[in-house]
Amino acid sequence: MTGLKLFRERAGFASQSALAKFLDINSANVSGWESGNGFPSYNILKRLFEMGATVEELFGVNYSPTRIPPAADISSEEAADIVRKGLIFIFKDNPRA
Repeated sequence: MTGLKLFRERAGFASQSALAKFLDINSANVSGWESGNGFPSYNILKRLFEMGATVEELFGVNYSPTRIPPAADISSEEAADIVRKGLIFIFKDNPRA
Protein backbone atom coordinates (compact mmCIF):
# COMPACT_ATOMS: atom_id res chain seq x y z
CA MET A 1 0.00 0.00 0.00
CA THR A 2 1.42 3.36 -0.95
CA GLY A 3 1.86 6.22 1.45
CA LEU A 4 -0.64 8.32 -0.46
CA LYS A 5 -3.25 5.60 -0.10
CA LEU A 6 -2.52 5.38 3.63
CA PHE A 7 -2.96 9.14 3.91
CA ARG A 8 -6.18 9.08 1.86
CA GLU A 9 -7.69 6.44 4.11
CA ARG A 10 -6.38 8.13 7.29
CA ALA A 11 -7.94 11.40 6.12
CA GLY A 12 -11.32 9.67 5.78
CA PHE A 13 -11.56 9.35 2.00
CA ALA A 14 -12.76 5.80 1.33
CA SER A 15 -12.11 6.00 -2.39
CA GLN A 16 -9.79 7.65 -4.87
CA SER A 17 -12.77 9.37 -6.44
CA ALA A 18 -13.78 10.89 -3.08
CA LEU A 19 -10.35 12.46 -2.65
CA ALA A 20 -10.33 13.57 -6.29
CA LYS A 21 -13.73 15.22 -5.87
CA PHE A 22 -12.53 17.03 -2.75
CA LEU A 23 -9.42 18.26 -4.62
CA ASP A 24 -11.51 19.07 -7.73
CA ILE A 25 -9.38 16.89 -9.99
CA ASN A 26 -9.86 13.76 -12.09
CA SER A 27 -9.86 10.50 -10.12
CA ALA A 28 -7.41 9.04 -12.67
CA ASN A 29 -4.81 11.41 -11.19
CA VAL A 30 -5.21 9.96 -7.71
CA SER A 31 -5.16 6.44 -9.13
CA GLY A 32 -1.92 7.18 -10.96
CA TRP A 33 -0.27 8.68 -7.89
CA GLU A 34 -1.24 5.72 -5.74
CA SER A 35 0.14 3.27 -8.30
CA GLY A 36 3.38 5.22 -8.67
CA ASN A 37 2.60 6.64 -12.09
CA GLY A 38 2.92 10.37 -11.87
CA PHE A 39 3.05 12.77 -9.00
CA PRO A 40 0.82 15.57 -7.71
CA SER A 41 1.54 19.12 -8.82
CA TYR A 42 2.98 21.62 -6.37
CA ASN A 43 -0.47 23.12 -5.73
CA ILE A 44 -1.99 19.71 -4.98
CA LEU A 45 0.98 18.78 -2.76
CA LYS A 46 0.45 21.99 -0.83
CA ARG A 47 -3.21 21.16 -0.31
CA LEU A 48 -2.37 17.61 0.78
CA PHE A 49 0.14 18.94 3.32
CA GLU A 50 -2.48 21.40 4.56
CA MET A 51 -4.83 18.41 5.00
CA GLY A 52 -2.25 16.75 7.26
CA ALA A 53 -0.30 14.52 4.89
CA THR A 54 3.23 13.75 6.02
CA VAL A 55 6.46 13.80 4.03
CA GLU A 56 6.67 10.04 4.50
CA GLU A 57 3.19 9.52 3.05
CA LEU A 58 3.62 11.78 0.05
CA PHE A 59 7.23 11.07 -0.85
CA GLY A 60 7.68 7.55 0.48
CA VAL A 61 10.85 8.49 2.33
CA ASN A 62 11.74 8.54 5.98
CA TYR A 63 11.95 12.10 7.19
CA SER A 64 13.24 13.46 10.41
CA PRO A 65 13.57 17.19 11.04
CA THR A 66 16.64 16.40 13.12
CA ARG A 67 18.48 15.40 9.92
CA ILE A 68 18.39 19.02 8.74
CA PRO A 69 20.34 21.52 10.81
CA PRO A 70 18.47 24.54 12.17
CA ALA A 71 18.28 27.34 9.61
CA ALA A 72 20.57 29.57 11.66
CA ASP A 73 23.31 26.93 11.43
CA ILE A 74 23.47 26.65 7.62
CA SER A 75 24.83 28.95 4.97
CA SER A 76 22.85 30.42 2.08
CA GLU A 77 24.63 28.01 -0.24
CA GLU A 78 23.63 25.02 1.92
CA ALA A 79 20.02 26.24 2.04
CA ALA A 80 19.97 26.67 -1.73
CA ASP A 81 21.36 23.15 -2.14
CA ILE A 82 18.58 21.71 0.07
CA VAL A 83 15.92 23.50 -1.97
CA ARG A 84 17.53 22.45 -5.27
CA LYS A 85 17.64 18.79 -4.20
CA GLY A 86 14.02 18.94 -3.11
CA LEU A 87 12.91 20.40 -6.43
CA ILE A 88 14.91 17.82 -8.37
CA PHE A 89 13.23 15.07 -6.33
CA ILE A 90 9.76 16.49 -6.97
CA PHE A 91 10.21 17.09 -10.68
CA LYS A 92 12.53 14.21 -11.66
CA ASP A 93 9.76 12.03 -13.08
CA ASN A 94 7.22 14.70 -13.93
CA PRO A 95 8.77 17.90 -15.36
CA ARG A 96 5.30 19.38 -15.90
CA ALA A 97 4.19 18.86 -12.28
